[in-house]
Parts: sequence; C-alpha cells; structure tokens
Amino acid sequence: MCSIAKNHYEPQFSNHPPDHSEIEAEAENLDLEIGNVLKNNPSPSIIINYLDLKRSISSLKNKNSTGVDGVSNRIIKILPSNHLSFILKCFNNFAKSLQTPLQWHTAKMILLSKTKSRIIPIDETRPISLLPCFSKLFEKCFLLHFRRWINDQGLLPDEQSGFRPGHNMAVRLVAIVGQIGQSLSEHTAAGGLFVDFRTAFNQLWFNGLWIKLTKLNCPMTLISWLRHYLCNRKAFIDIKSSQSTVFNLAKGVPQGSVVGPVLFIVYHHDLLASLETIHWKHLFADDLSILFSPDSSLAPSNMIRDITEQIIKVLNRLIDYSKSWKQPINFNKTHWMLFNRQVAPKLPEIAPFLTRNFHSIRILITSNQKSTQT
Repeated sequence: MCSIAKNHYEPQFSNHPPDHSEIEAEAENLDLEIGNVLKNNPSPSIIINYLDLKRSISSLKNKNSTGVDGVSNRIIKILPSNHLSFILKCFNNFAKSLQTPLQWHTAKMILLSKTKSRIIPIDETRPISLLPCFSKLFEKCFLLHFRRWINDQGLLPDEQSGFRPGHNMAVRLVAIVGQIGQSLSEHTAAGGLFVDFRTAFNQLWFNGLWIKLTKLNCPMTLISWLRHYLCNRKAFIDIKSSQSTVFNLAKGVPQGSVVGPVLFIVYHHDLLASLETIHWKHLFADDLSILFSPDSSLAPSNMIRDITEQIIKVLNRLIDYSKSWKQPINFNKTHWMLFNRQVAPKLPEIAPFLTRNFHSIRILITSNQKSTQT
C-alpha cells in the first residue's frame, strides 16, 4: 500500500516540465547567480531573540501529533526556561550557518480519505504531511522577520484574505455579497468568475519565487534562508507504521509548514494586477473570484453578452499568467455564474470563445445551470 501511494504522489512533486520560455531561462540564470553570491559573499543571518522564541512557542497549537523526531507541540510548550535558552542558541546557529538537521527536511505523509467508504482508490485520498515540530518552531521565528518585510513593503493587496492577520475570509464574503447587490441595483445583472488552481500549494515554482523576490528587493538574508528551507526536501508515506521509500519534493511549499502558505500568497502578490481589469477581484488563499458588471447604457438583452466578453478577456490573461508562472488552473472546477433579474436567461458557453494558448490544453468552463435571480 505504501509503495502504491508513493508511486501515485511522487510525480505530483516532481519538477515542472520545461517550457523553454524567456521567464524560465531568466529564472535558471538568476538561481545560479544567487547561488554564487551566497557562496562567495554570504549575507548576514537573521537574529532570533528570546522574546521572538517565547512568542512563537506561545502561538503553537496544543497538539500531540509528531513528525519524524517524535516531539509534539505539547512537549515544547511545557519546556522549562533553561531549555529555551539552549534552543535559542541552536536556532541562531542554524540561521547563521544555514545548516539544519536533515530530518527537518523530511515529511511524514499520512493519507486521509476524501469519502466515508472503508475501501477507497488511491486518488480518493488526501496526503497530510507531518513535519518536525522544532522545524515549525524555527519557521515561526523566521516568519516574524519575513512578515515584517512584507508589511513594510505593503506587498499584499487588500483583496487578499487568508494567512494574513486582520484579513479574514468573512470580510471578503461580505464584500462579494455587497458588490453583487450593488451591481443588481444599478445594472440588473452581474457575473462572477470562480477560479480554482490545481493542487495550488504543491505547484509553487522555486526559481520563479527567486525572480519575484529579487524584483521586490527582498533582502538576501531572507532569500538565503528560504533557499535552504525549500531545497533538498523529501517525504515518505506512512500507513499504520509501515513506510514507503523516501522521494524528493522538487516543487511546492512543504505541506503542514508554517511559512508555506505565506510564501504562496507572496508568490502570487501580482496576480490581480496581471489581470488588468477594473472589476472587483478577491483572493481567498489559493482561490480567485472576480465580479463583472456590464455597461449601464446597454439594453438588458445585451448585458449578458457584455459580461461574457469581459470574462473571456480576463480568462485569457489568467491563462497567460498561469503558464508563465507554472501555476496550472483546474478548469473542471472553474465556473462562472450569472446574477440577474431576467426570467430564464440564455447562458452562453465560454469555452468556444477562448482562442489562445489551447493547442495542448483541454478546458471546460461552464456556467451554473441556474442563474441566480433576485
């Protein structure tokens, strides 16, 4: 069973197939350049103080689950103060030397069922990674420095919710409902495009991340820590104490990590701007929603056509972005919905009008079977 699961999930974490694009060539050259800079002129390391460590330990969830080291959050939270001083010295030494225990780079994956059936096929399972708790504590200490840089840069758009303090999901949902209501009151129609990215966190392209961080003038101190943290990671499948052989994780943020989700939203900080649309846009962690309203001067019979044309333009831009930055879209779960006051309006199909970049991509963009009427 472990071998079957390993053979199923290992390809999902293999390198992205090369597309020989200009961005890919730039990313490879930059990766080599950063490697040479860090080798010949090492950057100063982050410095973790005692207060940062205490704050990070306090934020740990009181769980008994363990990684390969057998240590749980509950154990860490009850450690005496003199032990914390020793941990602090170790963490600062790890940060300075960019050397961490090898087991910190190995994830134990357990499989959960997506259904309630007792016997399920492997593609109906969901892998959950258990990382060493000391590794996640080290991540939390780094994340204090990384978040400080993100906030100082004003990097993330206000429309991004999830994995950000003070930007919860409820605010986005209220905004969407209000914007749909506003559009209906003014134009009697609105369109919503709901985009799902395929295995989003598992697709993050490391070399693409270095391009974006470099263009944002990210300190080399932070980049060097992230390169050490992301590279040479491995995982194995664990089923009832039986284990598969270890396999490499060549892409994607580590599942179960603390810094991983933050890296994902930083990587896609420019997604909304790349769509070049003035319409309402919302990011829910790894999900994207866009609301469209038609020209108020149009006759009601032409409003749906106008919304459709706007959606097609945005989809083409979105596909260009997904190909450039190796973040594939799950077209089977990407839909659009019409909000209107008409009785049984005719809903057009979007897919036949998408004409670019589909020589090797099959897509299915469908409308909801029933439009929402108010």
